[in-house]
Amino acid sequence: CIIYIVIVFNPQSWCHVILEVLVSCVLMQKCMLPCSSQDVTQIIIYWFKTSGDIHVHSFYDNKDQHGYQDQRFRDRTSLFKDQISKGNVSLQLAGVKVQDEGRYKCHISTLHGNRDSFINLNVNAPVQKVNIQQTGNQMTCNSEGIYPKPNLTWTTSPPSNMSLQYKTTAQETQQLLYNINSSLMVSERVKDLDYSCTISTHRNRKRATLSRACEYFISFSMKKMPQDYGHWYLKMHGGKLLLLLVVVILSQFDLPTSRAVVVPFSNSH
Repeated sequence: CIIYIVIVFNPQSWCHVILEVLVSCVLMQKCMLPCSSQDVTQIIIYWFKTSGDIHVHSFYDNKDQHGYQDQRFRDRTSLFKDQISKGNVSLQLAGVKVQDEGRYKCHISTLHGNRDSFINLNVNAPVQKVNIQQTGNQMTCNSEGIYPKPNLTWTTSPPSNMSLQYKTTAQETQQLLYNINSSLMVSERVKDLDYSCTISTHRNRKRATLSRACEYFISFSMKKMPQDYGHWYLKMHGGKLLLLLVVVILSQFDLPTSRAVVVPFSNSH
């Protein structure tokens, strides 16, 4: 987490220190919102979500108090009871949702005064998988369940000067997550490129690549046909020409030409 410290002065020259902590939590996992107190004498702990002054968790009289807890946090919050006496009043939030994102206040009251600290909670639902496929001259790329709203880009390998024409849509679900989909039109004239689709947020990114096949048929005549000859198979991948020779004994046939065939190849990863 990242800690921001804001110092506020008053005319009497004393200062009050407010801690601003930024915490990033992963969707549906547990997350800890840090808070501490040097004084734990008859401590009272209140956790609020500042937008709407939502009551998240309370602790006083040496036990949790759930009477005023907002239903959205029911059975999802807990304190580290064995560490409160040591000054650890952090809140653990289970099953993190996108709706949990926001600013939280940790309010501590003891016999010697009150203290507030603030935590900004960001939710992250990382890109888990990128799906890419091709149908005819159209490639599609998609991924689901992402937060915050992702970006999608297409690239080629090796890099190409041609302009990539594609359309991308991102739809928000009822859970406030994003499903993203993109379609790319590819040229029939350019076949020796790998196409990559990258989906990213500010927290992570994933990429999938589809290799297009090249296919050639090369016929050539031999003035002096040997008794034994073979079929040549050529395969083009990533701009590199690989040559495979399969020797077939055909001495019993009298053929005027031999043919080389480029074998189609595609792969996504």
